[in-house]
Amino acid sequence: MSETFPTEIRIGGQLKRKDFKRFVGSIIKGGYYLAWDTLIDKIDNQKDLLNMLDRYNHLVLTDPSASWGCMTFVEDMCCELGLYYEKFVAPHDEYPGELIYYPNRKLFLCDGDGKPYILFEEMLDLLNKGTDALYQAIQLPIIPEFQIV
Repeated sequence: MSETFPTEIRIGGQLKRKDFKRFVGSIIKGGYYLAWDTLIDKIDNQKDLLNMLDRYNHLVLTDPSASWGCMTFVEDMCCELGLYYEKFVAPHDEYPGELIYYPNRKLFLCDGDGKPYILFEEMLDLLNKGTDALYQAIQLPIIPEFQIV
C-alpha cells in the first residue's frame, strides 16, 4: 500500500483547442478536485474549463490523497501537451514537502505552506560554486497564464 499525500497542481500555458477533450479526459480520469472540496466529474466545454481558473489565470487541481504525491494522469498530459505546471506535495510524517516545476523540472523542498527552503549543506555547496549557482538554484520558475488557443 502506498503513502498518500495532499497534492495541488497549478497549470498554465497554451492548450490547443484540438487537445481540449484529451486534456479534460485526463482531469476526469484522475478524479481531481477544484479547491479541495469540489470533485470535477464533468467539463462540458471550453468556457466551463476557463471558469475554473484562479485569480492568476491558472488551473488549480487538487487531490487530497494522491499516491506518493503523484497526479499521474494530468501530469503526463501536461508533459505531452507542453503545458507548464507547479506541483505542491504536502509534507507528511518523515517526508518533507516538495514543490516541483515542469518543464524545467526544478524540485524544491518546502514547508506545509508551500514555501520552499534549501538545506544548509546544499546552500554551502552552492556558495562554493559561486553566487550565480546559488541564485539559479533558488530562483522559482514562473508559470504562464492558462489559455486555450
